[in-house]
Amino acid sequence: MSNTDNVTNDTTPTFNVSAAPYFRFYRDGSKLSGDYEAGGTYTTASQAEGTYVYKLSAVDAAGNESALSPGLSVTIDTAAPAAPAAPDLQAASDTGVSSTDNITNDATPTFDVTAAPYFRFYRETTKISGDYETGSSYTTPAQADGSYFTSSRRWTRRGTNRPSARA
Repeated sequence: MSNTDNVTNDTTPTFNVSAAPYFRFYRDGSKLSGDYEAGGTYTTASQAEGTYVYKLSAVDAAGNESALSPGLSVTIDTAAPAAPAAPDLQAASDTGVSSTDNITNDATPTFDVTAAPYFRFYRETTKISGDYETGSSYTTPAQADGSYFTSSRRWTRRGTNRPSARA
């Protein structure tokens, strides 16, 4: 959801490094890098999903190694969340013959949504919500008269999604 939450779907993350003249890079206590890495970034080899703690040490030309830096916890998450249930038009927005017929004259209807932690709301194939909506309901922007299918998609912080059933 942000570039500072340390959650990624990149299995080969790249880290900014500030150690000179050389550095060594560690994950969960095991050295990943060579003994004399140089430069301003380090990219890991492919890693499985999980949460890892990365640390860095500075190394001089004689091979003397500093103490390890404080750890940076990073979560690699590549699996899409489970598909949410179809959104449900709330009874207060359903103005048809019954409160469950999904007929409304409300131009800004409200739907119950069961997608967590985040969702995106669609009318047909057009996204009509923000990228990271939260909560258990969603009120649409003003809609023109017509018949529409609506759906929500569950999203994780790193942007992986799974579509829901259509309503």
